[in-house]
Amino acid sequence: MLDLIVIGAGFSGLQAAYSAQQAGLSVVVVEARDRVGGKSWSVPLASNRGTADLGAAWVNPSKQPRIWGYAKQFGMDKNNTVQRLTGKAVMNVKPGERIVYPFGITPEFAPEVKKNLEYIRDHVQAESLKPGPPKVEDDNVSMDQYVRGLGALPETCKMVNVWTKAMHGVESHEESAAYFIDYCRKNTGLLSVRGDDDQGVIICDCTQVLRALPKVLRD
Repeated sequence: MLDLIVIGAGFSGLQAAYSAQQAGLSVVVVEARDRVGGKSWSVPLASNRGTADLGAAWVNPSKQPRIWGYAKQFGMDKNNTVQRLTGKAVMNVKPGERIVYPFGITPEFAPEVKKNLEYIRDHVQAESLKPGPPKVEDDNVSMDQYVRGLGALPETCKMVNVWTKAMHGVESHEESAAYFIDYCRKNTGLLSVRGDDDQGVIICDCTQVLRALPKVLRD
């Protein structure tokens, strides 16, 4: 007789099973795939020079303290790659057109475009720092519609599209403004989410953590 059956061996399922076990309950995890991880999936590169994370990729001690805690517990916090903070960034605008600029600064657009981009960035940053739930009206517009309503120029809209694609894998017209802003809010602001320093992102093979958790459960 079991106290609990957990469906799915992703982060949430394994955490639920682990917490239940720690509370003294008997538990079993049921997973349809032949692997743990759910949306997190690390696969080896064909070059054998590392792995590629096809699901969750970025882990940071400030933003994901629980996952980072497991990484430390299982001795995986040393085998990671910190994002590079130097060099050039490349923004693909459309086929055959790209913008190359120093990493970490606003692209060298025309002055009026740069001012517009910084205005939109600062507005979203300010909204993402406000406490409370998302605004209902923001859930009725896409992120693209939201910034256009603020007067975003075409180049700014393209940069906002880079944000949503890099963060969530979708175009800015496919994601509500409420979701985007609330996601940033829960991660201490747009600038923090988009940052690449120790407050931003660190690469750590997420699936290693997920593979280690079932061993703890078995023990």
